[in-house]
Amino acid sequence: FPSHDTISIEKNLTIQGDSKTTTTLRTNDEASSSADGIFTIADNIVVTIKQLGFTPVTPVDTNAYNAPIWFNGDTHAGSLIYDCKFDGHKWSVFGWDLTGVVISSNAFIDGGVQLYGAGSDNRYWDVALTLGDENWCFIEGNTFTAQRAMAVHIVLGYSGAKYVFRYNNVVSTDGTGYVADAVDAHGYG
Repeated sequence: FPSHDTISIEKNLTIQGDSKTTTTLRTNDEASSSADGIFTIADNIVVTIKQLGFTPVTPVDTNAYNAPIWFNGDTHAGSLIYDCKFDGHKWSVFGWDLTGVVISSNAFIDGGVQLYGAGSDNRYWDVALTLGDENWCFIEGNTFTAQRAMAVHIVLGYSGAKYVFRYNNVVSTDGTGYVADAVDAHGYG
């Protein structure tokens, strides 16, 4: 994909490759602050993206926001990112209010998930917690591996984002302490 090109998904659908190692999508955008990914999913759209590999042509700048999968707006409950490989994007999956989205059984190399709560400020955390219901983003059964010295959390939760991080394998092979600050959650800003 040339720099800043994106496929806008505006209908519920499934995108499936042959396997995460044989079907690879690449982006040229090595240092963009662009908010568009290879797939930009519109508000109120449910997608399944599975068995795809995502790799930049050149390593992505650590400050770039060109996540291969970008959820716009709210209400993506029922969406599934499954059995994909993300290699070299700081943020592989990015979204606002990923409530009800499942990110499972993927391989993340030098990247992770950035998500925001439904509100634009700390008020989202004022909503009473109901543990065990579907009103969370589930990040589970993935492998996160740091191979290059990229100071990045593997999950970055802003604005009271609610997520469950379980059954994941976090590995640091570059000696940067990636595992120590792997999961992050805080309020607005």
